[in-house]
Amino acid sequence: MLYRYKIFIFVFVLMLPAQSAFAANIAIITRKNILPYDTFIEGYQEAYKKYSQKNHVLKVFFADPLKNSQDDTLAAQVSSFHPDIIIAVGYNSVKFAKLCCFNVPLIYSMVIDNRRIADMKKTNQCGIIMEPDMNLRLQVLVEFNKSAKRIGTVYNPAESNDQFQELQQAARSKNLMLDAIPVASARDALPAIEAVVGRVDAFILLFDKSVYVPQVLEYLFSCSFKSQVPVIGLSEKYTSLGALFSIEYDVKDLGREAWNHTASFLAGNGVCSGLRKPAATQRLFINKKIAHKMGIMIPAKLSEQCTLVE
Repeated sequence: MLYRYKIFIFVFVLMLPAQSAFAANIAIITRKNILPYDTFIEGYQEAYKKYSQKNHVLKVFFADPLKNSQDDTLAAQVSSFHPDIIIAVGYNSVKFAKLCCFNVPLIYSMVIDNRRIADMKKTNQCGIIMEPDMNLRLQVLVEFNKSAKRIGTVYNPAESNDQFQELQQAARSKNLMLDAIPVASARDALPAIEAVVGRVDAFILLFDKSVYVPQVLEYLFSCSFKSQVPVIGLSEKYTSLGALFSIEYDVKDLGREAWNHTASFLAGNGVCSGLRKPAATQRLFINKKIAHKMGIMIPAKLSEQCTLVE
């Protein structure tokens, strides 16, 4: 269903965690002055204050990936806090937590390329993904263009193969043909993008920093506009850059969900292992200007539920 992203908020409410069986030390490891991380922690703290009935001690630690000399000091500070569980926000925080506190249960999120920490898919180490739901992205595309038959992408198998496989499954379920070209670098991506855009109804972006560097994104959106082939983005940022639309998880809801997993552990139910798709709200962003320039009508049902970007 098109409006499945509206349902997630109700699912989230039904998943409110059980209360902790003991007072615990909760360490959050993050980086300073990164707005999405701050928003994630804000959501976590709001849920903690609202639903926690125990005298837990919550403390935030700041890691700086540019100051390796800080690692030992920070590790000592975290260790002296004696955390019962660690919440790591962002890849560098996860990497730090893995090195300094590998025996402490870990919940992590705000990590784009989860394959880099695939070895952490074990008991008491839980990752909450932030990639938008692939089936929902294609469902919105079909709402825009019910005659769409062929979608395309360019990806690096060494970096984004998991996302590609998910895209394959989603395309198959929507009876869409997938035209994908694997590349090894951003340099290889330029001719591949030109080839794919010229023969598809829409181009799907994947999280892949090895391919989609700023210059490649600029080229992609240029090809998209010239060919009148819309790009399906990954977040509001990509919509502003030139994608027709994007879907992204509400970051504050991801923080609330991290608290949900924390409370489950503290209640004695353990920490889920592996990567988890969140029940958090997903938000739809549509670029009104791109839609107009490409002669694409925004369906009324979508217009009522989206945030318009110009």
